[in-house]
Amino acid sequence: MTHSESSALESLASVMGQVRQRYPGISFELRACGREQAARMLAEGSASFAVLDASWECDAWETLSLPGEDRWGLLTRSGSDLAGRESVRRADITKRALLLPHEGSRELGYWLDKENQLDVVGRYGSGRVACRLVEAGVGEAIVLENAVAGNTRMIGAANSGGGSGLVFVPLDWLVGLRCVLAWSKQARLGRAGEVFVETARATFCMVD
Repeated sequence: MTHSESSALESLASVMGQVRQRYPGISFELRACGREQAARMLAEGSASFAVLDASWECDAWETLSLPGEDRWGLLTRSGSDLAGRESVRRADITKRALLLPHEGSRELGYWLDKENQLDVVGRYGSGRVACRLVEAGVGEAIVLENAVAGNTRMIGAANSGGGSGLVFVPLDWLVGLRCVLAWSKQARLGRAGEVFVETARATFCMVD
């Protein structure tokens, strides 16, 4: 799987639970990896499914749209001059020390434009790591809201008492991440895989 911190995985966890209730003998193995590795594993048959950024070219795979959309934003300390903003513009971050995710999204890439024009001081692999780095003053991080939700206060709450010293401020384009569940068009899923897809389709059609 890729984008392991997308809220889409919460929906898939529910599907896994339903499958396990009906078929206790079915088990799941989840692995966080980048898009290229996920695509390679699907092609090689070493993975049955992957969660991919829906904005990328996915025609090579069978896909099922997953519910929910995660916002990208800036994770900053509550004392920052940007903490009270309703949104962050591209021009606001050009001269600031930034931490970027190892795995972004196509929309985020469009918003960032050329990364070599930014002061990128590091990259992180998880929201937890991003929080610790921002807290330590290493820089400010571009993050998925879902990945840091338990460690931040929302915009407009920077001056309120208590809570975390970190604030999430969304990007001005409301840049989001939507995901799809992908699997090979050629490979046979097997009965367990078919049950998983059938359950996912039934669950997400009810959501729609």
